[in-house]
Amino acid sequence: MSTFVLKLIALIAMLIDHVAYVFGWEGWDLLLVNSSTIRYIGRLSFPIFAFCIVNGWKYTQNKERYFSNLCICALLSQIPFSMAFYMPNRMAIQSGSQPITFIFNPICIVLALVCGVTYWYFVLRRKTSKSLVAFIAVCLLPAVYLKINYVWILSDSLNVLYTFVFGIAGLFVIDSIKSKSFRWWEYIWLISVFILVAVVYCPIADYGNYMMGLLLIMALYATQKWRVLQSMSIAIWGCILYGFIIGNWYNALATLAPAVLILFYNQKPGLKNKFSKQLFYVFYPVHLMIIGLANIYLRFI
Repeated sequence: MSTFVLKLIALIAMLIDHVAYVFGWEGWDLLLVNSSTIRYIGRLSFPIFAFCIVNGWKYTQNKERYFSNLCICALLSQIPFSMAFYMPNRMAIQSGSQPITFIFNPICIVLALVCGVTYWYFVLRRKTSKSLVAFIAVCLLPAVYLKINYVWILSDSLNVLYTFVFGIAGLFVIDSIKSKSFRWWEYIWLISVFILVAVVYCPIADYGNYMMGLLLIMALYATQKWRVLQSMSIAIWGCILYGFIIGNWYNALATLAPAVLILFYNQKPGLKNKFSKQLFYVFYPVHLMIIGLANIYLRFI
């Protein structure tokens, strides 16, 4: 099973899950089937994507570009994500509510600057690049909550690509520590900033419960030389997150599927052209925008 096939399975599972969430009983209740049952299929997507992200990090020839593309996609996806999934966008408009709301969190400005300086100093080695701008923008965007004409287009919930962005940031930290090229105070600064970022951003990102999404990425990276251990990591992660934390053991059982699927990964890219390379980056924000526009339309009719 190639990387392309794994990603395609994850994309389809994600699409089914998102449609069921917005248009099923948790949303507009328009589906003729039990959306809870359909959403079990969606539990395949995050572990597979996490596996592909770690695997891509391992084989990419340009880690900076890889990180930059992920940051840009996270930025482009945030407005569609808020439109589609932010709960107030699926609720009746309250009488007396303001049509326009703008909230700004100045703490994120300081944190974004700290993250930018850290990335510039430790990863870029005091050089500038578009990835630096993209990363600072990613850290700044959560500072803004914006509602226009009763529609929240920027909210306090972050899309799943934020989890992957900060997961990759963690891999940068690990690689920097392994290089053993810094002084003791530099290691303390690097680790402290990453912990701060994880504490501030990860809990409000998709799959951020107790930073479980980030922990799965770290676990898959730590066990990347042993496929069976990666599979076990996904299964254990699913049991902890869905079984013990959320209390839904059906979802926990559903994560056994991606745990098994990655065992059949053949370390080949599969379909490899411009389309396949950009499929995930394009599909994620586009499908969210379509669902988001439909969600807003249903709210106002």
